[in-house]
Amino acid sequence: MPLTPLRAGARACALLCALFALPTSNVLAQVRGAAAATDSGPQGTIVGTIVDSSTQRPIAGVEVRLLGATRRAVSDLGGKFQLRGVSPGRHQLEGRRLGYQFATRSVVVSDDGTSVHVRFALVAAPFRLAEVTVAPGSFSFLEAGPSTRQSISRAEIETAPFGEDLFRAMNRLPGLSSGDYGAHFSIRGGRHDETLILLDGLEIYEPYHLKDFNEGALSIIDVEAIDGVELLTGGFPAHYGDRRSGVMNISARTPREDGTHLSFGASLTNAHALAEGTFADRKGAWLVSGRRGFVDALLSLISKNETKAPTYQDAFATVRYKLRPNHTLALNALHASDRYKFTIKGTTGFADSIRTVEAANNSYGNSYAWLTLRSLFGQYLSARSLVSVGTVTARREGDEHHALIPLEYYGVKGTRDFTVVGLKQDYSFQRSERMVLDWGFDARSLRADFDWINRVTQNPDDPTPDTLGYYPRTTVRAKKTKGTTLGAYVSDRLQVAGPVTLELGLRYDGADYTGDRNWSPRLHTLVRLSDNSSLRAGWGVYRQRQMINDENAFDRLNRYFPSERSRQWTLGYERRDGANGSFRAELYHKSGDNLRPILRNWKGGLNVFPESAEDRILVYTDETTSRGLELYLDRSFGRRLTLRSGYSLAKVEERVSRIDNVNDRLRLVFDSTHAWPQDQRHALNLDLSYRTRGAWTITSAYTFHTGWPYTAELGVPVLRRNGTMDLAVRPDSLYGGRLPNYQRLDVRATRRKVTPNGEFRFFFELINLTNHDNVLGYDVFTVRDAQGVAHLVRDTESWFTILPSLGVSWSKRF
Repeated sequence: MPLTPLRAGARACALLCALFALPTSNVLAQVRGAAAATDSGPQGTIVGTIVDSSTQRPIAGVEVRLLGATRRAVSDLGGKFQLRGVSPGRHQLEGRRLGYQFATRSVVVSDDGTSVHVRFALVAAPFRLAEVTVAPGSFSFLEAGPSTRQSISRAEIETAPFGEDLFRAMNRLPGLSSGDYGAHFSIRGGRHDETLILLDGLEIYEPYHLKDFNEGALSIIDVEAIDGVELLTGGFPAHYGDRRSGVMNISARTPREDGTHLSFGASLTNAHALAEGTFADRKGAWLVSGRRGFVDALLSLISKNETKAPTYQDAFATVRYKLRPNHTLALNALHASDRYKFTIKGTTGFADSIRTVEAANNSYGNSYAWLTLRSLFGQYLSARSLVSVGTVTARREGDEHHALIPLEYYGVKGTRDFTVVGLKQDYSFQRSERMVLDWGFDARSLRADFDWINRVTQNPDDPTPDTLGYYPRTTVRAKKTKGTTLGAYVSDRLQVAGPVTLELGLRYDGADYTGDRNWSPRLHTLVRLSDNSSLRAGWGVYRQRQMINDENAFDRLNRYFPSERSRQWTLGYERRDGANGSFRAELYHKSGDNLRPILRNWKGGLNVFPESAEDRILVYTDETTSRGLELYLDRSFGRRLTLRSGYSLAKVEERVSRIDNVNDRLRLVFDSTHAWPQDQRHALNLDLSYRTRGAWTITSAYTFHTGWPYTAELGVPVLRRNGTMDLAVRPDSLYGGRLPNYQRLDVRATRRKVTPNGEFRFFFELINLTNHDNVLGYDVFTVRDAQGVAHLVRDTESWFTILPSLGVSWSKRF
């Protein structure tokens, strides 16, 4: 009987685990043997805590030895250790751990049986193999990342324009592209669904609010509820799979242990609250946060008064408890919901002469719960076990109809439900300074239910007679799909020579509903040229299967396709100048094939129901190619002035064999090889931050990129039903034109003040300070002059106009 992907992957994973069973057993035996060792005649106890000298965070797995004796202990996940039965007198303690310089402490044990408390602060070794990033293209946010990588602190995020939304703040990195309306981004020419979003190890699907606005205008993850983010834009290691372009790995905020903390805040887009504290004598900790969104004022400020305001909310909670010194359990929950409901009067047709009524009643939901167990087995082996359940829902209903007669122009009604249950296991083993071995698996059970009706009539602006009875077009889809997926990986990081580190990885990804059974090899190299500079190179194969709830699987084609494939080569150079800053340069080449057909809209602008629009197309892409150069500079000029800049030179193309109109009978014109819709040849970001002698921080952010491709529209003479001549608006060659260059200057002023009543923060910002007219597309229509002759008129549709915003927050420890 042939193996299913789940069985095949399970056997592969079992084989990998069996290979490492012997080392694991040895480690456990050593731990048990050490715990059983005793000396005679003890009278005192040494209790201690071991922390990182830089971050002050506890260090697990530190071997603490009593010099001249057989006693030893290993620090737990909280960095704590205990040595019992120590004879009175002066002793020397030694602490050792891979990746840190060893340290000694002198302690005196009294003969009255009292405990002696000590604290070790270990200094990180210049090169820590377990934490070094071998693959190119990595950025860290909010907390310090590995010692040789660029990182952006929490303070810098909070003082940056759009700092309330982490996804938008990250858009300033080289290689990323996005529009003003969407929080999602593209990495090196990939679709936005090609980025893997993880929160504490769990994949978050569709992590956006306001999905009716460019598929997601804000993130559902509150920046206040996270500790750090690692963004991988280059060739990422085998630990991550099922995505072709990048990884956004988010760490949830660790609750504080120094009391109960409360914080509240409000801005023009939302109000939020957060509380955190401890219980059970600090063995347990908890955190809960929530936001309620309101965008009425925002829409008014960007001249979108005709657009009704949606509502949104989200909440995150975590409870963590130390079951035993080396085992910590965490229960997490994330929920987000949106509602967009309106009924408005509108116009359509020639010169907006037809009065219509537009209505929408849309709601969306994301809910997740997951349980994580982190374990440390001796000094060498650590593990993470994760069990999860999640659901994503969408309810969409809307139409536009004639205000006076029973004539519908379009109508949509549908539901889309997706549920996932998962089991994930990750292991890491390091017994020497020269090798780190990681392996694990991720198994999921999926279900998608889809029920959808789409009705489209002829565009009222199209004067061409429908002699073939093409309209009205009605598409009905109803489908229930179940499936399982399995991912397994092994990755070996080796320091093969003094300055050279290799990371070899192999990954398996399978899915029974698509028939995928894929292996993806990856190889990355780090060469340390000096203490301050390094060279990184990477090559890898990256697969991405079609999601079980992908709308492309239910719409026009109503089927699943095999996984897509990318190959990526990356070469990067980095240099750090101590605390003064760093510089990075990277070259990359990425190619994609085995690509599935993708639904797309070739016009710009906002569209609540894009599946009913006249510009809806189905693109059959054979191959994509992305290549470029990225430069990144981070420089501090003293303690007050900081400069961050990123530049990218890139070219992204797609080769297509076919493009079909979905809601129109018109045959489209296109070049078989053309620029990708968000191709930007040159892109530049400049961020300048100045801290005054008072409590103010002023940050300016300048953005420039060359214009994106767009589709021009022409006036074509046509014969109306009554025999008269008219002009019909028709698309020229798809993506054959270029929009004007984009540029925007944002400014934000932030003030922080600490008082006995708590900490207060205030910000005021101006987006698009110069009110530059950045074009996102054109609205093309026909008008008639005094003689009745039709002419083509083109109005500009723009991104954000000048947009002011302000906010305030308060926090206090009780």
